[in-house]
Amino acid sequence: MNAHAPTQDPFFIPEPQPGEGGSFNKELITAGAHHAVCCQLHNVGHQVYKNEVSLSPKVIMIFELDQKMTGGKMAGQPMVISDTFPMYMAEGSKLRKAIEGWNGRPFAADELKGFSLGPVLRRPCVLLIIHEKKKDGTMRAKIAGILPAQSAGWEPVYTEMPEWVAREKAAQVSPPAKYGAPAAMPTQAPGPATMAPQAWSPGPLQMAPAFSPAKTDAMGTPLPF
Repeated sequence: MNAHAPTQDPFFIPEPQPGEGGSFNKELITAGAHHAVCCQLHNVGHQVYKNEVSLSPKVIMIFELDQKMTGGKMAGQPMVISDTFPMYMAEGSKLRKAIEGWNGRPFAADELKGFSLGPVLRRPCVLLIIHEKKKDGTMRAKIAGILPAQSAGWEPVYTEMPEWVAREKAAQVSPPAKYGAPAAMPTQAPGPATMAPQAWSPGPLQMAPAFSPAKTDAMGTPLPF
């Protein structure tokens, strides 16, 4: 019998169950390949890292996975994972390698003229997830690669900007003077946002397909993108 049963110890705290708590990262995404949809895309501007301003604006991609949470209040809901990319498309850059992997082929030179990242929003993909040990000894899931979708996507559940993204946006600073103003990017404002999902199915390799976003949310309020 547990010596610290609730009836004997007024300060007894039950062992937490998997998935409990306010963070999606409490329950680890399984390592391997997952069908996913890019459910949110946020430009958080230039950020300060180690006392230096980033040379490029940062963009946060949030993906909703086919794996479901199994415990706590969020049981049955899709798991999510995010990654941050400098908005920089030079050869070998993190963002370019990610989009080329997503497209399944390298970019042609003329495809980078006037390139916009916006069409990846609501676009399905396959995420390669690995596990990485953090400094505190715990494990975290990490996106190791993005591959073309093998089946159609779905309408995402998570469409509201998370608080941590809002904090990132609030922390953005002016860009280095010689780089001018940051490029404009589609982003989602706090609160519900409804956009028309794009159709996607396996087929000939192509660039991120265009989609037609809704102009207003379900209440008729104009969307800020």
